[in-house]
Amino acid sequence: MHIMNFTDTLDKNTSRNQHRHAANAPPYRLIHPKVRIPSLPACLTLMLFLLFILFPAAPPAHAQLILGQYQDEAPLRTWNLFGPLTASQTAMGGTRYARAFDLSASQTNASLLSRLPKFTAVLSGSYVRAELFKYGPVNTGILFGDKNIAVDSTLLDFGGVAVNYKGWGLAFTVSINELFERPPSGASILEMGYPVYTFAFAQDGYIRTYNLGLARQITPRLSVGIGLNHESGWLERATMEEMIYSGITIEDTKRLDFKSYFLNAGITFDATDTITLAAVVRTPYTRKADGASSISNSTPPLTDIRTEVEAESTYKQPLIIGVGADIALTEKFHWAADASFFNWASYQAIYFGEERDRCLKNVVTLHTGLEYAEAFKMFNQDFRLPLWLGFAYDPQPVGCVDSYYTYVTGGLGLRHHYFHLEVGGMLGWEHGAGDDLKVYRVAATAGFRY
Repeated sequence: MHIMNFTDTLDKNTSRNQHRHAANAPPYRLIHPKVRIPSLPACLTLMLFLLFILFPAAPPAHAQLILGQYQDEAPLRTWNLFGPLTASQTAMGGTRYARAFDLSASQTNASLLSRLPKFTAVLSGSYVRAELFKYGPVNTGILFGDKNIAVDSTLLDFGGVAVNYKGWGLAFTVSINELFERPPSGASILEMGYPVYTFAFAQDGYIRTYNLGLARQITPRLSVGIGLNHESGWLERATMEEMIYSGITIEDTKRLDFKSYFLNAGITFDATDTITLAAVVRTPYTRKADGASSISNSTPPLTDIRTEVEAESTYKQPLIIGVGADIALTEKFHWAADASFFNWASYQAIYFGEERDRCLKNVVTLHTGLEYAEAFKMFNQDFRLPLWLGFAYDPQPVGCVDSYYTYVTGGLGLRHHYFHLEVGGMLGWEHGAGDDLKVYRVAATAGFRY
């Protein structure tokens, strides 16, 4: 039975090993071995499931409403996302406000575009592995497990071109900054070795951002910039239940198609020859989505009941304010630090016309990194070998628990006058919620400049 079209990535070049496993699994087998239905006699368990299906209007338990970090619309890894992270930025603790590593600055501090070479082009990809404990129906409803479940994604997540002419910088960039996928999960109830009931869950989706950035060098030390951003993307969530003996199949699919606009802006000032300061802002905006919901109940031989609803959903995204500094400690050493304020207390989620209780709180994230760059010659050409090390503190805005991630980061690159190649990674650990979640991210970036 088809639950979700896992091959429909809309040009998102992601690895779906777990999704392919779930979609291709033989019928009625355990889809994810780390998820189980509470151990009860098969007949009694089946009766409980039937009650769950026959009385859907019953109010859910409070524990089912609190997912912690991973509400359905929450991105993988962290709520606190602002623009893309290429390899050098990833490796240097996520710092990027006060230094033009590459043209991805257009989506955070567009004023840095006026400090780039005459022409630049960048392409970047990443691999992300994120662990989850509570999501969808897992450890919140009818599926339970005692171990974290990981989801893997490999994607080409950033690309762009920029020009700089007489103090004016202009860039066009495209990025995938938010992923909504969850590990596909499900289980079967067996009686006398034969399945009598199966349940399956899947969720996928992402947000793609198109950005047009413009910068102006006002004075030799001061530059300003602004970015216009258009978001598009989708989120699809599906469940399927099947009672084998009776032939009853119940499917519930909900899809959101996103579209929204917002602005980002920045200012960069060289306080001295060795100290650069920056301030950035992203405007609050409402992420709108056209929603389609379909619920079907098929009971052989003649009953086929379908309920289809279309409604708009909205998600009020927060104001983001950030400050950063980049300091040339010596000719070879640079130190950078960023701080970002996310006004999550203003967040509001209206899902198919119904307001959802999220109760998020404001947070401040901190990022810092150190760069050491060694110059050398090869084939009579000048090269630089930058090495990066960083740290980040990323508190989650979930109001019901004080949860935060700490990251250690690192990487290296090869820079020439005309091109650069870089690799960066981050390891993150969640603290406070008691789930001991871990995050891994590796990014690789290639760029050309003239």
